[in-house]
Amino acid sequence: MDVPVNPSEGLGLPRDSGEVGGFLHREASRESAAGGNALGQGRGAKPGGSAVYGTYAGFWQRAGALLLDVLFLWGFLSLLHALDALLGRVPSFLGDVILWVGYFVAATSLFGGTLGKLAVGIRVVDETGRKPPFGAVFLRETAGKLTSTFFWGLGFLMAAWDDHMQALHDRMARTYVVSIPSDDAPSAG
Repeated sequence: MDVPVNPSEGLGLPRDSGEVGGFLHREASRESAAGGNALGQGRGAKPGGSAVYGTYAGFWQRAGALLLDVLFLWGFLSLLHALDALLGRVPSFLGDVILWVGYFVAATSLFGGTLGKLAVGIRVVDETGRKPPFGAVFLRETAGKLTSTFFWGLGFLMAAWDDHMQALHDRMARTYVVSIPSDDAPSAG
């Protein structure tokens, strides 16, 4: 049985020897008296018990989230271009790129994921299980995703075979995409 933990406390990602069945674990104490960190690493760290938070998001779940985001942005940009045409202005490609990148950076920074990710029940976290800092999100969504597109998108496809389901941009920014426990998932009502 999965027992979700409070997401505001974060979750520690498993040590190489502590991962069980692809689940993410949160150590009972954030820091040990001996100077270890939440991952149970550091001088003399002796982690307490752990609680299951969720699993790494699978490749197809991430692809579905991206599809939803693309459809949303395509619709939004179509409306903006129609408005530009009514006003006699020519849409700007640079403006479209800024809006596109801005959406991914802002949504991930503010909410831990885009509308598509949240709709399919996944979010982006850092190594401690918290929302990543703005710098990590910016790196992930700009240089990271640009790098992931090189070589026919192999950086994105890495998530299909990586042990922690990380794409290249996740590895660059030290982020993970995880499932949202059902207690924390946004409700429709």
